[in-house]
Amino acid sequence: METTADRRALCERYLDVAGQGLGPAAETEALRSLEQALGVQAYTEILYALTRQEFPPEVARDHWRAVVRHREQLTLALGRDVGLRVALCDYFVNIASRVKNPVIVEVHLLRRQEEMALKDDLTGLSNRRHFNLELARELERYRRFGEPFSLVLLDLDHFKIFNDTFGHQAGDEALKSVAEAMLETARAIDLAVRYGGEEFILILPQTGKEEALVAAERLREAVAERRVVSFERDCGSVTVSAGVASFPEDAYSTAGLVRRADQALYRAKATRNTVFAFHDESRKHPRLPVRMEAELHLDKGGVSSCWTRDMSLSGLLCEASGSLPLGTEVDIVLRREGREIRHPLRAKAVRVTQEPGGGFTLALNFHPSGPARQDLLLEFLAPHCARAQ
Repeated sequence: METTADRRALCERYLDVAGQGLGPAAETEALRSLEQALGVQAYTEILYALTRQEFPPEVARDHWRAVVRHREQLTLALGRDVGLRVALCDYFVNIASRVKNPVIVEVHLLRRQEEMALKDDLTGLSNRRHFNLELARELERYRRFGEPFSLVLLDLDHFKIFNDTFGHQAGDEALKSVAEAMLETARAIDLAVRYGGEEFILILPQTGKEEALVAAERLREAVAERRVVSFERDCGSVTVSAGVASFPEDAYSTAGLVRRADQALYRAKATRNTVFAFHDESRKHPRLPVRMEAELHLDKGGVSSCWTRDMSLSGLLCEASGSLPLGTEVDIVLRREGREIRHPLRAKAVRVTQEPGGGFTLALNFHPSGPARQDLLLEFLAPHCARAQ
């Protein structure tokens, strides 16, 4: 899976070709290579590089095709190739009206300013703004590829006491020491962030709960082994407590995931210098109250209507007037406010309970599914996540 830096590097390679005036054939070949690497996301990256505006992939592709046509029209009208950037500027200012007051600036100066805006001055780590941007992108990558990711939230133990004992300059050196340990132990695809004050956070792409715990423990040990030196004075070492949470195992939204990591950190700080992972003992995925109409389509024909009671990425509970034999395979079609989920969900009846007042409660487990189907479930579950967590 490509990182944000990888995508930007591929995009800039294409723009270099487009800016050298090598002709349409060279530009077309460079764009084809970019599409092969990034898919339709290529158009989002190109337009971001040129306008610093975020467009959904399909919208970005439509804009890009319009820019190409506009460039051809300007070339015919003026008798010379106006180039990609001139055509794009005229398109977004005078036709699509997405830009009102464009400013011309050398790209290396712009990139430097952007990098400074996303960095913490003291530690050189990414700041909270960068964290929010990358966490949103990580969620989108989950929707595309179905790969989990994790957060490790860190807090320095007894930092106020350390500051009072050795002074604020030593406190700054302690924060730098933690940042250095994070960078030394992190992978190239991880993002190390100063979250605020003495709190830090790691985004771990393509990482489940167990791997995240290993990474957090490795970081905790690295911090404890470092010595903090201020004005040539050895101030000893500092320790950190860490909380781990994973998506989608622990939450269905980015805000919920941060809360889960914070809850785990709270548990870790009860003993200090330790790592704790959020854990819901009752189930693998959080189950949320979701009330909507559903239809159960049996393999041998017949449709049974029911109402969902709660749901997770693993399965659902529903209330039905009739029973199902255990092990029965069904296709579930969900409806909410007249909207139908685009693909039926395959499930198996694993528990059937007859209620005293009549009717049945059915427990249905979903079959393992790919990222596209999980994405559909997330659309239904995410609005309920914030309320439940």
